[in-house]
Amino acid sequence: MRIGGEVVELSWGVWEDWVRAGRIPHDALIQFDAVTGSEWARAEDLEMYTSLRNDAAIEWQHQFRWGPPPVLTALLVGVQIRIWWSTWIPGVEEALVDRFTNWAPPVLEDGEVWRLLSMGFLHVTTDHLFLNMMWLAYTGWNIERALGRANLGALYLASVLGGSVLSTLMSPETPSLGASGGVFGLVAASVVFGLVRPELLPARGRRVFGLAMLPYLVLMFSSGLMNARTDNWAHFGGLAVGAILALLLDPEPLQRRERWNLKVHLVLGALSLTLLLGLFLGGPRLERIVDSDVLRSRLAELRGARAPEVALEGYRPLTYAVPAGWKPGIDAARGTAHVSPVADGALRAWGVRPRNREMIQTTEAIAEAWIASLRREWPHAEISEPSSDEVAGWPGLKIIATIDAGAEPRRLEWRGVARGAWTLEEVWQVDLAREARLRPLRDRLRRSVVWGEPTELLEARRDAERLPGSVRFRSRLALALVRTGQVDEALALHEALIAEDPSDPQRWLDALEVVQTGLPQIEDPGSWWRRALEASSGPRLIDAVARGLAADDQLEVARGLLQLAWRASPGERTLKRALRRLDLPTELDPETGVPWLLVHDPLTGAPREAPQPQPLTLEAAAIAGAQLAQQRRTVTAAAVAAVIAGDRAGLVPVLVLRMGRAPTGDPDVLEALATELEAAIDDRVPAWMPPELVEALVEHPEYVGIVRSSEP
Repeated sequence: MRIGGEVVELSWGVWEDWVRAGRIPHDALIQFDAVTGSEWARAEDLEMYTSLRNDAAIEWQHQFRWGPPPVLTALLVGVQIRIWWSTWIPGVEEALVDRFTNWAPPVLEDGEVWRLLSMGFLHVTTDHLFLNMMWLAYTGWNIERALGRANLGALYLASVLGGSVLSTLMSPETPSLGASGGVFGLVAASVVFGLVRPELLPARGRRVFGLAMLPYLVLMFSSGLMNARTDNWAHFGGLAVGAILALLLDPEPLQRRERWNLKVHLVLGALSLTLLLGLFLGGPRLERIVDSDVLRSRLAELRGARAPEVALEGYRPLTYAVPAGWKPGIDAARGTAHVSPVADGALRAWGVRPRNREMIQTTEAIAEAWIASLRREWPHAEISEPSSDEVAGWPGLKIIATIDAGAEPRRLEWRGVARGAWTLEEVWQVDLAREARLRPLRDRLRRSVVWGEPTELLEARRDAERLPGSVRFRSRLALALVRTGQVDEALALHEALIAEDPSDPQRWLDALEVVQTGLPQIEDPGSWWRRALEASSGPRLIDAVARGLAADDQLEVARGLLQLAWRASPGERTLKRALRRLDLPTELDPETGVPWLLVHDPLTGAPREAPQPQPLTLEAAAIAGAQLAQQRRTVTAAAVAAVIAGDRAGLVPVLVLRMGRAPTGDPDVLEALATELEAAIDDRVPAWMPPELVEALVEHPEYVGIVRSSEP
């Protein structure tokens, strides 16, 4: 090769390298025996030269080495540092985090799609900023020299957007911010560019592209996987977008077709705008909903707590979904729910509340209870009349309520259904401004509710089918049936059990438990109580009948029945516990061992003749109960009169109300009574004290001193 007056002899390998590197000019003279023979020829006239030389690649390599300063990289880094500095101003950090972080609920529910890009410029901690800006400056500078400013901007913004969208859809429970998605996109682009364009890179370029960057990418991604609080979906989304764009974008001098990069930019912009518009318009349809138990486990893991066990493979009588980004909280009626983090959880809520109650319920009753709870919190709420609707496929009721909470009025939709003792309530709460927008989300959540047979009923059926002769299993099945509202089938089972052995008290006890549970739907519970009392007069059976009577709002009859049984069996422990449960006296006369009130006048304490025993029937119990009620009214009136008159002799009815007897010779009794009377005056009323007596004491507090000065 001759350049000017200098002649250089080259090997073929050196010739190829020099031509590709642009070190041999077009007008250099070349002599190659196999091509030119002994003649000299201009390099540009030889195919062996033109086939190897790529002027565009040579221009790119020159720009890569000596190109303009990385203005866009510096701008990206500088803007983010400035934003971070601004968070030092009081109140700015909270405002930026509240309005510009990426979080699924505000993005999808309120259409705040700008968060998907703004999060890529926001940092609030120094270490987060330092790591991201270090990698942004390093990879951004190299890519800006290799692909140009426009491609760098497209890569960064698209990677941020791709990471944000993936994070929003796949990790909605976690708010995220920072340039990590964009940084992962740039690092991935550096790896891919070096792998697909190795012939372009000079030796120095191979140290910042391709396989040289792959270990850093793997290390960065794996370190994120080991941290539960890292938004790995944003990292992965940015990585994937950056890698794909590195395959599509070309260095400016080396575009595969005319204006290729511009076309890629236009398509990328159109896709981004379409994506943002789709999220803005269809956010509530895209918001991820997950099984409530799965979300509970995930939130426990994020808090570092032990995750509850989730039996997704086994049978669960109730399953429902909740928005994945919502947290446990309460709704406006103070009911448990999952709440949207928007506006600190005050606006939107979704609650599905099953309850297992002691007795059969009606849907109307639980509707009234919910209205009452809402009225306690919002006395001026506008509440509609209950109307028919379906709840998890079962016929129930619906109530619409509107509460005016200042600038954010809210609407609550309550739906409920009762199946025996099992009840289910759904409550959807939403701010009126977003009610129409969030209706698709509400519909998806409602469709997710599946309410099947209770586990106890399925297990009871299985056991009864396995051992059809077992009394215990058949009784369990009857109780499970009545608790799901299947009263007739439950009673039929007990009729069959009692017919097999009418004298077995346990069969009657089991039957009475079913009767008490199913009271609202049993036409004549009294027939069961009468038959039970005829079959047995044992204390447990009497207690069971009394419980049923009290549950049926026949408290006076229940007290009368227990009083009759107590007369017949004074001191019996089961009856004693039952009497105390219904606020009846259990004191016995120390001399005769019979109930004290039977042999003493409750007004004076003087001895009297005990009444004749009465049969244990409902009719006799009704009479005895009425007598007890009248006796209490009489004693109360006497006690009130004694307080008003300041009568020491009136201590007997006061003591009878408190203790069921009037003890003598014990000064501690009077001191304890005086203390309780003082407490009642101070609005700390003991359970035994009737309201009439409290009113009299408040008007005549001097009676406390009379009690203390009295002789025991």
